[in-house]
Amino acid sequence: MYKKMRYLVYSMQEESRFTDKKIVVVAIKLNKRQINDNFIVESIMKCIFWLDFNRRKGR
Repeated sequence: MYKKMRYLVYSMQEESRFTDKKIVVVAIKLNKRQINDNFIVESIMKCIFWLDFNRRKGR
């Protein structure tokens, strides 16, 4: 699940028309199937952290 999301975030990053906000929205939509809100928040935080980490690496 997380790997799938990471791949999605990565491919969305490649298309610059996607902003962080849009990525978060998609992350929420991805996790609508999960009933656990904590999991949703966690995944979004991971997404954002991963984005920041990628940017710092010089993207």
